[in-house]
Amino acid sequence: MIQLGELKDWLNVTSGTDDALLVLLEKRAVEFVEEVTSRHFGLSSAFTEILAGTGDDTLWLNELPASLTSVEERTGVGDTWTAVTEGDDDGWELDAPRLWRKKNFTWRLGRQYRVIYSFGYAVNAEPGEVRQLILDLTKLKYDERCSNLAIASEQIGDERYARNAFTSDLKNIPWVGETLDAWRWRRVA
Repeated sequence: MIQLGELKDWLNVTSGTDDALLVLLEKRAVEFVEEVTSRHFGLSSAFTEILAGTGDDTLWLNELPASLTSVEERTGVGDTWTAVTEGDDDGWELDAPRLWRKKNFTWRLGRQYRVIYSFGYAVNAEPGEVRQLILDLTKLKYDERCSNLAIASEQIGDERYARNAFTSDLKNIPWVGETLDAWRWRRVA
């Protein structure tokens, strides 16, 4: 998410000695934020999801789509996919991450639905507060790399850093809880 040059600028690092460590710490910070929020903040990518009909008017997607390409249905494995068109009377509406069926139509039990959509962000287009959180979490881990070695640690090259979970360090960034809560994906059934 955060390019190495931007990360080094934020940390005021000028040498290339710790480049591998910085890339690893940034990657782990992104993984932590994605796990806590149940959101994907990486590069946009296409995704095909096959869902079973629910018998009601709602299908839940596993990701929050940036754009939706198509919705199709079939009666069973091996059958031909048929488009379910957004604008039709029996079509659908997207209220991410939900797909609503229009006018009392349902996602029929026993049917399969193929939803093709993209999710994620373009390079440097992630939400600003999430980018800042990644920078701050990476800085926190980078700054502690040689302190508190009583905690399980890891060595990369000549550098050692504490490997404890980010959760124990969150109190060191006052606004982190608010940011994680704001971006946490809550599925309401």
